[in-house]
Amino acid sequence: MTTTASPPFKPGLLLINEVNPNTPGSAEDMEYVELYHTSNSSVSLAGYWLVFYNGKNNLAYSILNLKGYNTDKNGYFLIGSTKMTPKPHIPLRANTIQNGADAIALYYRLGKAGYTVNMPVTADGLRDVIVYVSQARDDASGLLKVLTPGQEAVHEDERFILEDESLSRCQGLKPLDHSAYQITKITPLTKNDCEAPNIIPFGTSRPRTSSQPATPTSPMTLLISEVGVMRGSEPYSFIELKGPAGGRIRDYTLVMYNREGKIFEKIGVQGVIRDSGLYVISTNGTG
Repeated sequence: MTTTASPPFKPGLLLINEVNPNTPGSAEDMEYVELYHTSNSSVSLAGYWLVFYNGKNNLAYSILNLKGYNTDKNGYFLIGSTKMTPKPHIPLRANTIQNGADAIALYYRLGKAGYTVNMPVTADGLRDVIVYVSQARDDASGLLKVLTPGQEAVHEDERFILEDESLSRCQGLKPLDHSAYQITKITPLTKNDCEAPNIIPFGTSRPRTSSQPATPTSPMTLLISEVGVMRGSEPYSFIELKGPAGGRIRDYTLVMYNREGKIFEKIGVQGVIRDSGLYVISTNGTG
């Protein structure tokens, strides 16, 4: 007999906390998924399954049964490549986690019958999920329709941070909510580094991840102050924005148009405005 009833009561939730599906270089040997239980304690993972979906065919390409495992004393659980540090609780071969458009889903299901490789994407027993893309143009619509209806995929833009980066839960503990994630430095088995950088490399695109944008409690005026034009592969050397000093920027997007009036780039803007009242987006990461 199989059931997808709620897991045994333990104050808190088990969530997908951090994902690093795309690492620098061709080896792809530092990939990982971090789970976190909000009780900040060791919790049995019996009944939980982690399913990896391919966005091209919307089928499961890898399945992990978490029975027999527990989160650590701080509530963390790490699934990752064998070469990474700290050592993962469940080791994976290099390049196991696909770059996107793909999804990683956390399920709860009791009984012998679980989830299987090549099964179609399903929301049955779903507890949490992240649907992600590596390119803004990647199509994850088949996964989104089933797993997170009405939301957009989370974009892991490799140009956001010069070193390795991850998709981290930073904006709340609500399950199945893509707006909770942002790009950060990697922090396996430790607290997520949710302080957004003030300087974002040019071309970074962090699209709105929820179909319902957050309503700011106090609307902030943000203006384009100066643009440095250059020749070459990038159309601008920097874009300077002006706003209230110390203001936190969220849910703003710079949209760039070509001479035909077509959009060629979107830049999701996030972070904190400097004491000078300026916020700079630069090709070289310096302002």
